[in-house]
Parts: sequence; structure tokens; C-alpha cells
Amino acid sequence: MNWGTKIAIAFSLFVGFIVYLVIRTTQVNIDLVADNYYQLELDYQAQLDKQQHLLDLGEPIALRQAGPTIEMVLPSVLLGQDHQGSVHFFRPQAKNLDVTLPLQPDAQGKMVIEKAKLLPGRYLVKVDWTSNGKGYYFEEDLFVQ
Repeated sequence: MNWGTKIAIAFSLFVGFIVYLVIRTTQVNIDLVADNYYQLELDYQAQLDKQQHLLDLGEPIALRQAGPTIEMVLPSVLLGQDHQGSVHFFRPQAKNLDVTLPLQPDAQGKMVIEKAKLLPGRYLVKVDWTSNGKGYYFEEDLFVQ
């Protein structure tokens, strides 16, 4: 084999490798964190204000895994108030595994969520709600087993 043949083989292998990479990259699913991330960035200051409102209460939301359920307890200061909002279980690895539930606490401020609605793994729990015209926001990592 002369040097011309070796160059042709090396070039062919390089082109084949590049074609493989192009094909492989077109088959990868790339989900955005959110479809409307520009609007979320513009609303970030409002989210920070809601987080500060929760900090001003002096009592965070309590998240506990209890057997087949996840218990979420709102601050006791907000008991007896009308709550409107949502609980979003954000799965960073796959957008199609996200779960959003309406915020529906009982009279003691506790909301029970069945783990059967969630697959095991890491979630970012985002609670966004309004009580008596004031907005609140809470975020915490949770590993569902």
C-alpha cells in the first residue's frame, strides 16, 4: 500500500466519523427547560418578591415523604385563608415527566400527594400560590423513591 492509498483511507474514515456524528446528534431529544423561558426571565423579579413574602412569614413549607405519599404542609400563619395556586413537580431530565397539580390543602394546611403519580427520581417542587391577594413561591429539591 502506498502513501496515497493510506491518505484516502484516513480521509474516508474521517468523513465516515463526521457523518456518524451528524446522524447521532439529530436523533437526540433536546427539551428546553420551559417553552416560554423569555417570559419567565422577565417575571423573575415577581418570583423573588413572592419568595420574600414566604420568608417574611418565618415558616417554610414542609415536604415529607411518608410511605406511598408526599405530605406538604403550608405555614401555620396561612391557615384558614383561601389558597389558589399550583404545585409543579419539575423533572429536569425529561419535560414529559413533569406533573402539575392544583394546590388544595385541607383545614390543617396539609396536602397529600400520591407518589404513584410520579416516577422515581429527582424533582424540583415548585409551589406558586396566592392567599388573600398576596403571592407566595416555594422551591425545593425532592428525590422520590
